[in-house]
Amino acid sequence: MGKEHKKWWQIIGDIKTPYVYLILMILFIYPFFRPLNFPIVISQPAQDYYNTIESVPKGGVILMHIGYSIGQMGDQVSTSVSTVKLLLDRAKQDNIKIIFLSFQSDGIPSLWYILDECGYPDSGHFTGLQYGVNYVVLPFIPGGEVAMASFCKDIWATCPVDYNNTPIANIPMMQNIKSIADCNLLIQSTGSFDTELMLIRQFWGAYKLPMLTCEGAGAESQERGYYPYQIKGFLAGPNYGAQFEKLTGVPGLGVSYADVLSVLTIMTMALIVLGNISFFMEKRQKGVNEKR
Repeated sequence: MGKEHKKWWQIIGDIKTPYVYLILMILFIYPFFRPLNFPIVISQPAQDYYNTIESVPKGGVILMHIGYSIGQMGDQVSTSVSTVKLLLDRAKQDNIKIIFLSFQSDGIPSLWYILDECGYPDSGHFTGLQYGVNYVVLPFIPGGEVAMASFCKDIWATCPVDYNNTPIANIPMMQNIKSIADCNLLIQSTGSFDTELMLIRQFWGAYKLPMLTCEGAGAESQERGYYPYQIKGFLAGPNYGAQFEKLTGVPGLGVSYADVLSVLTIMTMALIVLGNISFFMEKRQKGVNEKR
């Protein structure tokens, strides 16, 4: 007798576990090198976040606060990098002024990582921009909420030099930016509920400065409590990062994360369905053989 050929469901049932893991690993890595661009549904908070940035008038001033630590990057870096890219593009197109700052010491390394990802100082999205004219980077501002209150009243007195130790008075773009009254928008990415609430109290509570938040996925429930009044829009985690990248037309880590999640979800569901088909077909075949 010739060798009996296996049925397709028997072949599936015989696949070794290491091969399944290998397939999953390939599917996990591939979208980071070549985005698959699965459909992405834009939520209202993400749309409002984008619209608020776009509504800042030409020549306006945007404060970008980065406070999360390196350990929180996986959850927040996609949203903050895509935000900074849009700000830099608006600086080129509409002469927007950007002030990068942090009231959290562990936010400074994250801030510089983000700037490097965007091409600092003269490549990528920084191409064509001039330090001190289009943007400035301030050093860590210690003092917590007291420092925030002081910064709102008098930026020059609270932070007399920039990150490079250049006097604020000598920086061209800062000549007409003396207090929070000269700013149009605060975007905060803190990684800390306490710091976020301090910023809301000082920047919005006292001065009604429009505010956006760019946080991790776990912060969404808190953001919704302040949205859309104190917080005009928000991003929370890589899923929102993908939505924002879709809005800006500049795909990045957020879209890759979304692709990975979509691919692995589809693959997992397929494995469950095919595994069950293989199991029940095998069981059925054994019953037929026993009757013979």
